[in-house]
Amino acid sequence: MTKITYWAAIRAAIEQAMASDKRVVLMAQAAHQPDEGYGLANDLSARFSPERVRICPLSAADLVCAGIGAALGGLKPVLEVSSANSLAVLAPLVSNAASLGFKTGGQLSVPLVIRMMAGAAQPSPSLANWIAQIPGIKVLVPATVTDARYMLAEALADPEPTVIFEHRLLYNKEERCTPRTLAYSAERALVRRPGNDLTLIAYSAYLDEALAVADRLQASDNKSIEVIDLRCLRPLDSETLFKSVRKTHRAALVDESWKTGSFAAEICVQLVEHCWPDLHGPIRRVCSVEVPLFYPDHLAQAARPQRRDLEALARSVLGLVG
Repeated sequence: MTKITYWAAIRAAIEQAMASDKRVVLMAQAAHQPDEGYGLANDLSARFSPERVRICPLSAADLVCAGIGAALGGLKPVLEVSSANSLAVLAPLVSNAASLGFKTGGQLSVPLVIRMMAGAAQPSPSLANWIAQIPGIKVLVPATVTDARYMLAEALADPEPTVIFEHRLLYNKEERCTPRTLAYSAERALVRRPGNDLTLIAYSAYLDEALAVADRLQASDNKSIEVIDLRCLRPLDSETLFKSVRKTHRAALVDESWKTGSFAAEICVQLVEHCWPDLHGPIRRVCSVEVPLFYPDHLAQAARPQRRDLEALARSVLGLVG
């Protein structure tokens, strides 16, 4: 089993989907270079016809509207929106893609997949938590090469719209891609590292940071940290979280969104509502600083949660000094 990059896994997933089902079409914003992470339209145009690989204007709202129309017309469009901080996608998502099934009593469905890059600078970090509030939409956040490879197929099989957030810091991540099993489900949260002293909840690019912190605390303080990868924000696999917290009795979360109205806030509330008798201490979270995420790397690093912040948070919940 050879190692491949997160980007190569995404490319393989889309290429396989297009080769196996002629209804799958790729619609991308403008033209990007393949090595920028968002260049699949250029990369696959040589293999597939112009009718199946469409280069569209930079307007994210128009792209989503066109994708909705294509889905209603019997196609399975995969939309490539170059930045997850584009608020323009929210209006057609809320007004049409997510609501048509409800409005028509299930007579219409929108089998649409939108790929969005999370972690991009200006004007904001990923808005995955905003879109995860919308009923009728599935929100996937692959953190591993295996999930980047196989989540798309499940999303395309869903009759309702799915948004997949791909963090830009993961595109060059290289690891072995585990073969998909019959039990594979993109909607299930997974325990990536079992433990007994603390439940550490993460998703997307911060899964690796959580695993690194868990390894460090095991080595330095002999603390057993259970790390959970959410994988899907809507529908949220709450039961996996509840089961873990009832075992460890403590919880900490890392979330790249701003703390006010963050997705971490929703998880904290659910844990309090369902696991209050089992908690031996407060639930803590670390999020991005509540400022715009600017392009200069030193400013972006200062705003985003860092490994040291997550380790300090975990130590605090565990009652460790220093």
